[in-house]
Amino acid sequence: MNNKITGILLLVLGTIFWGMTFAFTKNALNDIDTYSFLAFRFLIASSSLALLFINRLRNIDFNVIYKGVILSIPLTIGFLTQTMGLEYTSASNGGFLTAISVIIVPIINTIYTKRFPSFKSTISILIASLGLLLITGTSVKTFNHGDILMLICAIAFAFYIVQVSRESGKSDAILVTLIQLIVVSICSFFMAFLSDGIKIPSSTDSWTGILFCAIFATTFMYTIQNHYQQYLSTNTTVIIFSLEPFFAAITAVIMLSEELTTSIFIGGFLIIFSMIMSEIKFKVKQ
Repeated sequence: MNNKITGILLLVLGTIFWGMTFAFTKNALNDIDTYSFLAFRFLIASSSLALLFINRLRNIDFNVIYKGVILSIPLTIGFLTQTMGLEYTSASNGGFLTAISVIIVPIINTIYTKRFPSFKSTISILIASLGLLLITGTSVKTFNHGDILMLICAIAFAFYIVQVSRESGKSDAILVTLIQLIVVSICSFFMAFLSDGIKIPSSTDSWTGILFCAIFATTFMYTIQNHYQQYLSTNTTVIIFSLEPFFAAITAVIMLSEELTTSIFIGGFLIIFSMIMSEIKFKVKQ
């Protein structure tokens, strides 16, 4: 139970960091292209993780590399398609379509486990989905290839969440996370090289955004997720992650002076309510 509570609190904290990355990234991209940003973000993230746990590096074996590479596939696809998709679709469409992973995760999990989610889990996910809709405040009115990329991103992240639930606790979470971050960094450098070439950031905003996203939203969050997700159900995890747009909106108000609407507050409340509901055990008297 202590591990479960700790896992929930740390994943919520990490989701706050995820939400904050939108504002930091928006400022950073004024000076650097998206692929170079991702490349340096994951390079610094993997390097910092390797330095922090340098004594564990000798324990890397084929099993760790294999699991890290397998998990890095949906993670890499998710980040690259999200980045490319945002070049062709609006931020509101992108936010809503990425958040569809909340609905996709239970479907994938059902296929893996051959068990339908419980009635309580289904209601919790539907409530969280309604909260997301209120926060993003969007319905996709136009659909282009950018939106298709965002849907692929949502599916990729959904697969990643389910796969982490299946693998969490079976191998050293630090080393598995390290392999994932290295693979994403290599792929990002490759994409940057193919587009306009690798660009080194030169402004304070760029480095601030890269360092924040690398250390807090990547090194910290993905290490926590790969370790503590073993103590949480897949549905609880995805509901926690659905708070990301809420924290993104709060950060945008503070850093970018964007408007804070009533629907954002209501949406955030519904997601938090659904998270609590998913963890409450109901007893039925016979």
